[in-house]
Amino acid sequence: MTVSTWLFGELSPIEGGLWTIPSGLIQFGIALAILRYDRVDHRALGLAPRLVRPALAATAVVVLVANVAVAGLGMAAGTPISVGLMEYYLTAPFDYSVTGVAIAAVAMYVFTGPVEELAFRGYLQNKVVSQVTVGSPTTQTIIGILSAAVCFALLHIPAYLIIREQNIGAILGTLVLLAATGILFGGMYAATRNLYLVMFLHGIGNLWPLVIDPGTALWPNWGVILVLYLFLAVCYRWWAADLTLPIPKLQVTN
Repeated sequence: MTVSTWLFGELSPIEGGLWTIPSGLIQFGIALAILRYDRVDHRALGLAPRLVRPALAATAVVVLVANVAVAGLGMAAGTPISVGLMEYYLTAPFDYSVTGVAIAAVAMYVFTGPVEELAFRGYLQNKVVSQVTVGSPTTQTIIGILSAAVCFALLHIPAYLIIREQNIGAILGTLVLLAATGILFGGMYAATRNLYLVMFLHGIGNLWPLVIDPGTALWPNWGVILVLYLFLAVCYRWWAADLTLPIPKLQVTN
């Protein structure tokens, strides 16, 4: 549910996805304006063109392994498995139309994931790290990761409190999960210095491109996702070094 749902009533998946697109454009414009104001070079954030292909390749590996993991979880649990393009969202309880899935994919992959990662990991995390003057570089990075993750979680409070009308207990549980997700993406970004990668991972995490549907009880499996992302970070560090990809350092000026 989004602000548009609160204002205009219950929306179909197609209508909700369409409303997300202009919202994402506005947020993207705000993020770019802040970066310009701070005179931040986008390449220093990990947005150099040479980083696109390895990010796409790494994300493709994540999608492939996730589908294999989902199939394995389904077979281990003895649940019926159906196969098809974006099958996870085309079957109950989602039952989205093909058009609805396509619009949701555009919204999540092109707008939501990239915009939030640009704002919280690309800008805020680096901003905090650049301003912290105590401790070692590792300590400064950890402070930046935690700060961005907490802000990322807190930003969702109005939506869950006002729009979704969740109680405090449910909101606290959601905030913990969001903060943990922010820490995960922040750690991935710090390890790889490739903002495209966390943008893509954030997008697919919001709408997993699963061709295998074992039922909603088995996915998302946070243990599998955590192991997968940690393994990816280690392998990407080795791969990036092998490809002589640079690790850019952000220079933030006030």
